[in-house]
Amino acid sequence: MLVESEIELPGLNKEFNGAPHVTIRYGTIPKRLNNIIGKGILFENNSNELILRIESVSSYLISNGDSIIISPCDKATLEEIRLFLLGSCFGALLQQREVFPLHGSAISFQNHGLVFIGKSSSGKSSLAAGFVKKGYNLLADDICAISEKNKNVMFIEPGLPHIKLWKDILEYLEYEGDLVKIRPSLEKYRKNELTNYCNIPKPIKRIIALSTSNKSDFAFTKISGTEKFNLLRENSYRFKFIKEMNLITSHFKFLSSLSNSVELYMLERPVSPIKIIELVEYIEEQLFAAK
Repeated sequence: MLVESEIELPGLNKEFNGAPHVTIRYGTIPKRLNNIIGKGILFENNSNELILRIESVSSYLISNGDSIIISPCDKATLEEIRLFLLGSCFGALLQQREVFPLHGSAISFQNHGLVFIGKSSSGKSSLAAGFVKKGYNLLADDICAISEKNKNVMFIEPGLPHIKLWKDILEYLEYEGDLVKIRPSLEKYRKNELTNYCNIPKPIKRIIALSTSNKSDFAFTKISGTEKFNLLRENSYRFKFIKEMNLITSHFKFLSSLSNSVELYMLERPVSPIKIIELVEYIEEQLFAAK
C-alpha cells in the first residue's frame, strides 16, 4: 500500500512510483460528523468516515479507506501522534477497506506467516521480538492485516519494520540503540529499523493464542470448532469499530474463511518469570514436530 504523508513515518520506504493508496494530511476536523451511525467513548462514525479523539494528543478523521486528517493538540509529541496514527487510525482505515486485522504480532516461520494473538500483556510483541532476536524475520507488530489472495489461502501483509516493547523486555533481550519512547508517561519503546524484517506477504499456516497461568510449565493445545472462531473474533483489531461501522457480516465471513484455512493453537505460559527464549525454543519444537 502506497502512502503519501505530511508527517514522517519512520521505516517506510520513501521511494515509490504511482498514485498513493492513502494520503495523510494535517488539517481541520469537524466537531461532529453528519449522519452518525455509531459511536464509542473516543470515536464516532458514519458510513464512510470515523473521527477518533485522543485527549491531549490529537484528533483524526479517517475517510473512505484512503484518507487520514490529523489535528494535533498543542503539547503532543510527534511520537504520540504517530502512535495512534499507526495504530487505531490505520486499523479503522483498513476496516473501511474491508480488510480486517488481528490484534497481534507476526513473524516469518518456515516460509509462512506465524501470528501471535492474545489479550493485552499476554506477550505477543515480546514473543515476536524473541524470534527476531534468534534470527527470524518480523512481519508485523500490533496490527496483522490479513487478506485472501487465493481461494482458501490467507496471507498476512507486512507491516512496518519496527516493534514496540516494554523496557524490561528490551533489557532482557539485550536490544540496544535506535530506541524511541512512544509516550512520555510510559516505559515502552519502539525499536526501529529492524534488520530481520520480511517485506513480502506470507501465507498463514498457523496462529498461536497466548495466555498466562500460575503453572510453571508451558502447555500447547490445538483449538477447533466454535472455540476457534470465537478466539479469532475476540482478537480482531478494534472490534468496536467493526460493529459500529456495520461491517459485522463482512467481518464474520472473513473470520469463517480464516478459521477454515489455518491451524489455531492455545499456548499457556507462566505469568513469571520471563521465559521468552525458552518459549521460542518450545514453540520451535512443537511446530517443527507438527511440520
